[in-house]
Amino acid sequence: MTMKKFEKTAKAVRLYDMVDGKYRSHPEHVDGELEAVVEAIQEVKVAFADDTADINDRATAMLVSPDGNNGWLRQLLVKSGHKDCGLTPKFRSSLGWGW
Repeated sequence: MTMKKFEKTAKAVRLYDMVDGKYRSHPEHVDGELEAVVEAIQEVKVAFADDTADINDRATAMLVSPDGNNGWLRQLLVKSGHKDCGLTPKFRSSLGWGW
């Protein structure tokens, strides 16, 4: 059995990180930035559902999110070879993630 690559999910997480970083860097948010973050989160959900369609119910897969307490998604991507989808140890620690 080959290991899943999670290519679509990794691409969507990279986009989310870029959009979210832009949103967080502006003290006064520019119109449309929050909507872009919400859309990027949705793209991660769809990508993960697509990447795991053979083993995961779509409704369940759509519960995933690249933010919040979902450190396992980042860890999964890093272990799948997408090192750039990980977060710095300091940031992970601030979220309470133990890895």
